[in-house]
Amino acid sequence: MAETASAAGAADGRRGFFVRLFWALAGAIGALVGVPVVGAFLSPALRPREKAQWVAVGPVASFGPEPRLGHHVHPSQEGWVNVTAEMQVWVVERPGGRFVIFDNHCTHLGCPYHWDAAARRFICPCHNGQFDINGTVVGGPPPRPLDYYETKTEGGVLYMGAFHRGGT
Repeated sequence: MAETASAAGAADGRRGFFVRLFWALAGAIGALVGVPVVGAFLSPALRPREKAQWVAVGPVASFGPEPRLGHHVHPSQEGWVNVTAEMQVWVVERPGGRFVIFDNHCTHLGCPYHWDAAARRFICPCHNGQFDINGTVVGGPPPRPLDYYETKTEGGVLYMGAFHRGGT
């Protein structure tokens, strides 16, 4: 009888060891898989914010209260490759020498729009989105006002900075 009890105790000891070993390995594998997944979700929040780059749009004297297209060279980084592209924005001078720079894409589906001087509206020809001179939606399907950029003037030159979504 003593042999049976000691054999049962030895079997429980081995079984307990293998159960603990299984859970330890399962925990290690879970940590090896889980840490990178959690890191991928949290890394954007932990990454330092990039400072806005001020990009020259043109001389202040070339813009007025009537919306006018401004051209700028937009720098961007795609992976390790630095890319530049010529882009367009709409510039409107406000009273007091302040400026508003609107992104040239409709907030509905991103189509480029134009200024209709007769109607005094920005009009997107694709789906008839319409915005007033302040960028507010006055017709069509766009869900929010026009997107815009921060502005500053230095030495008679107008600069654009950080991008902002319209209506926020």
